[in-house]
Amino acid sequence: MCARSKLAAAASLVTLSLFGPIPLAQAVDPDPARQVAGEAERACNPVIQVAILLDTSGSMEGLIHQARSRLWAVVNDLGRARKEGRRPTLQLALYQYGSDDIPDSEGFLRCVLPFTSDLDAVSERLFALRVEGSNEYCGMVLDAALRQLLWDQTPPSAPTSALPLRVLIIAGNEEFTQGPTDYGPVAGRFKERGIFLNTVHCGPEDVGARTGWLAAAHLGGGHYSSMDHAAPLREVSTPFDKDLLLLNEELNGTYVFTYGAAGREHLARQAAQDRSNLASSRSGMMSRVASKVSGQYRNEEWDLVDLADSGRDISAVPVDELPEDLRSLTVAERKAKVDEARSRRASIRQRIEECDRRRRDWLREHDRHPDRAETFDSAIRKAVREQGVRCGFTFEPD
Repeated sequence: MCARSKLAAAASLVTLSLFGPIPLAQAVDPDPARQVAGEAERACNPVIQVAILLDTSGSMEGLIHQARSRLWAVVNDLGRARKEGRRPTLQLALYQYGSDDIPDSEGFLRCVLPFTSDLDAVSERLFALRVEGSNEYCGMVLDAALRQLLWDQTPPSAPTSALPLRVLIIAGNEEFTQGPTDYGPVAGRFKERGIFLNTVHCGPEDVGARTGWLAAAHLGGGHYSSMDHAAPLREVSTPFDKDLLLLNEELNGTYVFTYGAAGREHLARQAAQDRSNLASSRSGMMSRVASKVSGQYRNEEWDLVDLADSGRDISAVPVDELPEDLRSLTVAERKAKVDEARSRRASIRQRIEECDRRRRDWLREHDRHPDRAETFDSAIRKAVREQGVRCGFTFEPD
């Protein structure tokens, strides 16, 4: 374990003990120690942490739809970033605020998902969000996210080569001053810790500027933007969409060696998120397919092929956690089966990457009316790219 991994593991364990365990219904892995170990191992790579705080009050259905539809475009953009030639480890967290189904005593807010690299879990929780309510306590949800999440502990005074990219995005439409918590001091603490606080006002730019959204971003060292959350997203079909969907089916066919008590459950969730994303947005689904062959989509906690790709020894998995058709085989025979699936997945990955590249080239050439107005993903990408460069990251040109 590298030095940074040890620090990350120690910080994570301390934070877990201070704030208590995440309830099982909100956890990615019911074993916190295993979750910490996995995150610490990835901490040797440059880190990008993005916490997304979404207003789920009654008027925010459009915002939630955009978040669901454009999640994978954001993942792809960040996943293609590099720092000193290395691919980053992307961690996402999700909060909701302003929902009446959460008690007043909890500030009408909750941590939906702590920092995780499990992208299917993020997608699943986004599709589970429901909008209702009218009390949007921005200062309180900012304070909760700052205190509760396992933010990377690297001091902002560290050399640029050692800096992670730590970003918070809060989106909503009511006055930023609502609720019992003064947002000003909280925003200042974000800046002190090297976490960029970005605000997205769902409404006219001047209204957000008058109601605290601009001031909060300024105090938090981040970026202020506005968007029309109710505007319909454009869906552009390309000649490559059908091929990508067929290749996605082939890719799913390589996830045949699940292990552990929850392996099949995770596999079912993968398929469910394919269906949900395709039903919600065809172009969003195309971005999801591209994400599934990126270095950010990792499932070594339940898939033997990804486990082997991570460099770990699959023979260490207890026999009773293996799929039935592998249990009676020798260690060498099991390895041969997994290696065959790895080879097939690698071939499919290359074909998807090429098809996605051609699709993006086609869109640059043929999409004569790209989105001009700010959308959920463009607001995030604009802020994160500029802030990432300040932390030593490089990004592909648009």
